[in-house]
Amino acid sequence: MDLLHDIKLTYFCDHTWDIKGTLNPTEYSKNEDKNAAVPAYEVRRVDPHTCKLKDPDAKLDARARKEMELKGYDSNEEYFAYQRADGNWSNIFLILFSMKVATSFIAAYTPATFYSIMVMALAA
Repeated sequence: MDLLHDIKLTYFCDHTWDIKGTLNPTEYSKNEDKNAAVPAYEVRRVDPHTCKLKDPDAKLDARARKEMELKGYDSNEEYFAYQRADGNWSNIFLILFSMKVATSFIAAYTPATFYSIMVMALAA
């Protein structure tokens, strides 16, 4: 089972939320320099007071460098901003009721009829 997907919550001033999830599993950029100031998978770490990258000149892995070149980003900060804001995000769909009953006796009912019968049965 693949559990490496990120979820992004965005709050808007009109009191609404936007919930999105990544389409593909998250691939974290890795620092290839073994003697770097930050460990391999922490190149996105920022200073909490300034919100700037702790090591903005870290040499990223080949996959990240290839994507940076393809997208035309010159710095790690631009690339990480792209990943955070414009990356591979999609809306999350919440399914409350699933009507996958095409082969059962319930398939003869419309959803309105089915739920009407359910309400009457539960009310009895």
